[in-house]
Amino acid sequence: MLVGYSKKRITPSDSCHLAGFDLRKQPSQGVLDDLYVSCIVLKPDKGAPFAFLSFDLLGVPLKECQLIEDELKATLGFDAPRIWISATHTHAAPSHIFGREGALDEPYLSFVRVQAVSAAREALQSAAPCEAYIAAGEVRGIASLRDVPREKAGFSMPLAALKFCGEKDKVLARFQCHCTVLDEKNLLVSADLAGAARQALGTDAVLVNGACADLSTRFTRLSATPKEIARLGSALADAMRGLRYRHADRRFTRFTAQKASVTLPQSQILTEAEKAKLRNEIAAKLSSCPDEAQQREMRSILAVLDRPPRERENTRTVDIHAAYLLGIVLIGLPFEMNSGDAALLEREMSLICNRPVYVICYTGGYDGYLPSGRPISADSNYQDIASPYAPETIPFLYHTIEIMVRTLTGKGFKLD
Repeated sequence: MLVGYSKKRITPSDSCHLAGFDLRKQPSQGVLDDLYVSCIVLKPDKGAPFAFLSFDLLGVPLKECQLIEDELKATLGFDAPRIWISATHTHAAPSHIFGREGALDEPYLSFVRVQAVSAAREALQSAAPCEAYIAAGEVRGIASLRDVPREKAGFSMPLAALKFCGEKDKVLARFQCHCTVLDEKNLLVSADLAGAARQALGTDAVLVNGACADLSTRFTRLSATPKEIARLGSALADAMRGLRYRHADRRFTRFTAQKASVTLPQSQILTEAEKAKLRNEIAAKLSSCPDEAQQREMRSILAVLDRPPRERENTRTVDIHAAYLLGIVLIGLPFEMNSGDAALLEREMSLICNRPVYVICYTGGYDGYLPSGRPISADSNYQDIASPYAPETIPFLYHTIEIMVRTLTGKGFKLD
């Protein structure tokens, strides 16, 4: 197998609004650290190559993913299912790629596409022989559950990684945590936690984010400063270096992949009267809440309720990715998913195919939070209030993923 790597800078040249916090209204005022698109290309002994691209952005809209895919297919000969476009989900990157706070910034989007194709081309051209290794583990003290009181927020973050050892080691690693060490007061462009971890690793690394809808550094960070980003990023890099790798099973030389477009049901849009009732109830809770972190959660929910009404859609169509390579199964979802839901999905799919299964979120588009299925109330978390999807979405999604996993691993029925 051959593996290549490249990364290209995608830092905006001008001031822009930053994505991820409704409470942040001012545009950026400088750059703390550069944003990048990083790419690993895998060329198996048999079959077409894979390209894994990860952007230091909140997410990459579906339309932009499709445009990058089209360019990679046309210029480099990749197949669409073997092009994985993900994001680290930093909340200190431009928001105008989504058309928020104004029109889409087409020049910046064009720049990002050019850099992405350039990174993939360089990675493909530099691909060299390597040996593949696999590891999984956990680390405490970085991610915390953000929807519970501080005393219940402890969390062991799952880690998973592929390491390719050759002339220079290359790593494709999944972590699970919101990149929000910098809070809504920050006005500097930054890759945040993922950028600091990548730098501290000191090797060619592509970092992708997992199911972290309910995970952040809310209860683990000591401050919202560059020094704290470096501390937590170094801790994450140390945990990745400390994983116990095993040699990938040489029997799995055939890499397979699928991409499925799935139509999902939309949620019911709250009426203005329902929003007003929720605002009053949450404001009453806020006035008596002693914990600053939980106060921030409530203020964020109030900011979501103040968003302009969205147009009613009965359904939304998204792309789901699945790949079977080196004896593991990867599931790529364009959502923010709760860690518990993803852990259950991984266990169920692993039992079906008798292989390790790992979920990668913010992949193949970016389409917001998946709902828990519980009714909306003043006790709902930020994710449920902000989700555009109906409560029955997750079971429907699981069924589609099961079909894909069975098809890829030869464990049953096939997609039409």
